Amino acid sequence: MPCKGHHNRGFTLVEVLAAMTILAMLVVFIGQIFVQATNAWQRGTRQVESDGGARNFLNAVAQRLSMAAADEILPFYLDNNGLQTYGRWSSRLGFVHVGDAQEWVSSGSRYYTSVEEMIYYIGQRRPLPGAANEIPNVFEIRYMQQREATKVECYTNATTSVAWFNAFSPPSGVTGGNFTFGLENVARFQVFAHDGATQFDTYLSKPNQGNRLPLWVDIYLEILSNADATTAKIFADAGNNARLQEFIQQRAKRYSRRVYFQNRNGYGGGR
Repeated sequence: MPCKGHHNRGFTLVEVLAAMTILAMLVVFIGQIFVQATNAWQRGTRQVESDGGARNFLNAVAQRLSMAAADEILPFYLDNNGLQTYGRWSSRLGFVHVGDAQEWVSSGSRYYTSVEEMIYYIGQRRPLPGAANEIPNVFEIRYMQQREATKVECYTNATTSVAWFNAFSPPSGVTGGNFTFGLENVARFQVFAHDGATQFDTYLSKPNQGNRLPLWVDIYLEILSNADATTAKIFADAGNNARLQEFIQQRAKRYSRRVYFQNRNGYGGGR
C-alpha cells in the first residue's frame, strides 16, 4: 500500500502580494521615522548654532558697553533711525569704549592713550565678506570700531562733535564703510536706554542728558534661521506684510540683555 506523501506547497500570488505590501508599508514607516529624526536633528543643530551666535554677540556687546564712557567730550549715542527690518525700526548704538585703553609716548614726548569708538547698526546681508552687493530683505547686525589716539588728561580726540557717529558710519547704517559682521538673519535689533524713570529709544548724553550715560540699556534681538530668513524674504519681496509679521511672530527666536554702566557719571573735567 503506497504511502501518502506530503506535497511541498509554495506561496500563492495573493500571499506574495500581501507580504510585499506589508514590507513596503514597513519601509515607508521606517523611512518617515528616519526623515523626522533627521529634520529634528537639523532643527536642533540650527537652534544651538543660532542660540550660540546670539548669546556670544550679546556677551561681546555687553562687555564693551559696560566699559563705555560719556562726559562733556565723549558722547554716548542711541537712535531709532537705522535701516528698517521688515517694516520695523532698528537702533543705531554708538559709544566710546575705554576698557582696554593703551598708553604710549608720542613723538613730542607727550603721553597719549588710545580708546575704541564703536557703533552697531543694521545692514542688508552681503553674500560674501567684502562684497559690494547686498541681498534685499535679509538683514545682519554690523559693527564698526576704530582706535583713536587721545590726550590722557582730557580725552580730546577727533570725535569731539556730537554727531561723531555720522562721520564714522553711513548716515543710516545702510551701505558702505569698513564694518565687521556681527550677527546674521536679524529680524529685529532694538536698544532702549533707561534713567530709572523713563525709557528712551533715542538718547544723546551730550548735551541732552547731562553728559552722562544712562543707568542701563536693554538690548532686544529677534533672529531667524537660514530657512526662515529665506521664507521671510519671499513674503517681504511679495509685499505680503501681514503674512510676514505673522511668520516672524511665530518663528523668530528672541533674546534680550540688560547692561548696567560702571561709570555713569563719566570721568569729569579735572582729569
